[in-house]
Amino acid sequence: MNLYLLKTQGLGDFYVVAASPNDAQDKLEGDLNKVAYGFSDARKVQIITLLAEELGEFPEGKPNFS
Repeated sequence: MNLYLLKTQGLGDFYVVAASPNDAQDKLEGDLNKVAYGFSDARKVQIITLLAEELGEFPEGKPNFS
């Protein structure tokens, strides 16, 4: 899973945890549509930015931050 920043056309910015940018967009738009939040054209995602990737497996079981 990764952390994405999604900027919508009229509702501002949202942080979403998802496996891919498409999954993040689908998740946000689905949640906003489910509760009919704002106007439908304002719910559209315009920009998706990857903020952080999930840390993977590390040799010897511990991360190396150097």
